[in-house]
Amino acid sequence: MISIPKMQLAEFSEIRITRGFGSQRSSSGGQIQVASLSHLIQAEASNKFTTQHEIERQGLFLPRKGDILLAVEGSVGGVYVVRGNEPAFVPSRQMVILQFLTEERLVGKYFAAWLSSPSGKFALESVARGVTLQRVSLADLNSIKIPVPPIEVQRKIGERFEAFGDAIHTHEQIVLTLRQMRENDVRWRTQELN
Repeated sequence: MISIPKMQLAEFSEIRITRGFGSQRSSSGGQIQVASLSHLIQAEASNKFTTQHEIERQGLFLPRKGDILLAVEGSVGGVYVVRGNEPAFVPSRQMVILQFLTEERLVGKYFAAWLSSPSGKFALESVARGVTLQRVSLADLNSIKIPVPPIEVQRKIGERFEAFGDAIHTHEQIVLTLRQMRENDVRWRTQELN
């Protein structure tokens, strides 16, 4: 069996970790969605909005393609990799943005795959606190130990994770379209009966 070194997340200075946007600052007048993890996964529109000015005022930024969003409050451990084709959004406060400035030691998609694995979920659950509402602090998140295989192994794992994610996303979009078509068909046919 191959021994794979582990490193704490805090040891990766090339990863910028930022809390999400406090939705108490949201309004109906902004152009940028304040999105929860479920909104993103299900490709649903949020009913909370903000402005670029308010995002910058809080010292935050819009996520970019490849950034990892991780739920650290409530449904701890939920992972979303930003696709880059979503409408403009900022993640809600229940998430953190992990932005990889370089991938010389840790590949972002590999890290997302690991976070989604049973061992990654266990690592997050082991540092979560709270009974009714679970939370992972930034300090506790930084303490988790990540297996760090050679970079080419990380890339292969990350590419497969992304390929499966793309396929799942495509199928979810097909299901969403079929549901809308069914609703429209039922609506049209029942109007004929009136």
